Amino acid sequence: MIFLVFYSWWARKAKDSHTVLFCAEPKEREGCLSSINNYLSGAGYPEMYAGNPYDWIFLWALSDEQPLYAFRSYVMEIFAVHSEKMND
Repeated sequence: MIFLVFYSWWARKAKDSHTVLFCAEPKEREGCLSSINNYLSGAGYPEMYAGNPYDWIFLWALSDEQPLYAFRSYVMEIFAVHSEKMND
């Protein structure tokens, strides 16, 4: 759920701005976090918590001026490390 809300929020923003590498305003980042927390609360889950490693990835990306790019870069790094380990 967190991934879907986060990614659809920023993909929509990127589509509307006609670029993937737009700079998000602090209000937009807060809006995304609020939206994620609303979905989580509505489903009976606790709000995002930085102590949870999965939540941390998204909270970290939200702290960047380009949240979608930051998230994609982090995931690409994980895949690169994983593929190196698979080849060993």
